[in-house]
Amino acid sequence: MTMRKLVLLILTSLLSGLLGIVLICTAFFTGTWLKVYRIPEVFRGISTERTAATPLQYVVEEHGLWDYGVTDLNCRATPFSVCMYTRAALSTEIVLAICGIVLNMISAGWICLGGRVDTSGTFARAAGIVTLFANIAGFIGVLLFTLQYTICIASCPPLFTYYPTSSDNLSFGWSFMVAWIGIGCLIGHTSLLFIYSCLVEARYAKISFSPNRNFSTAERQTKPEQAVYS
Repeated sequence: MTMRKLVLLILTSLLSGLLGIVLICTAFFTGTWLKVYRIPEVFRGISTERTAATPLQYVVEEHGLWDYGVTDLNCRATPFSVCMYTRAALSTEIVLAICGIVLNMISAGWICLGGRVDTSGTFARAAGIVTLFANIAGFIGVLLFTLQYTICIASCPPLFTYYPTSSDNLSFGWSFMVAWIGIGCLIGHTSLLFIYSCLVEARYAKISFSPNRNFSTAERQTKPEQAVYS
């Protein structure tokens, strides 16, 4: 692979990582993870056979991971265990992903400024390892939230009364969707980093072990001495 393609690859991984971290942070701090369509108390018990004069009106309530802010860590519509694990997982992903992006920037800057290609590959590999752990943390956290509202894994009805019953309905909000898209971008970011590091390693190994490569000045100076003492 040519040097230009390597530069394009590492820059693409950087852009993917930046997009992913922006999406994850947006989802983390916004409050539209869940939409609950609740029937008001005045309409409960009304027969399903209603006339057009008395239509059933749902009250739409939006909930996220910070319903009460940082002063109260409880979530209104989500059991505390699931909500806390999701927050902790996404916090971990954000911190690790930022560290990985910093390493990605160093790798991209190193090769763009004419530095050694193998050093750039080392930084890219380190960035890939860090963001891999970030992806695992974020994936588990959002997966727990998904399972809670698909098969119910903690505090199910009737113990947890706010969880929508048969007379209510719910849907995932745009913050939830953005979180999954952000995780997908970071997974792509990690994959590109490992691909880049592997290509750099293959290129460097091919040059190092090529029988037709030119020796550096230091190698030319030490080679006759090695011949004398051999």
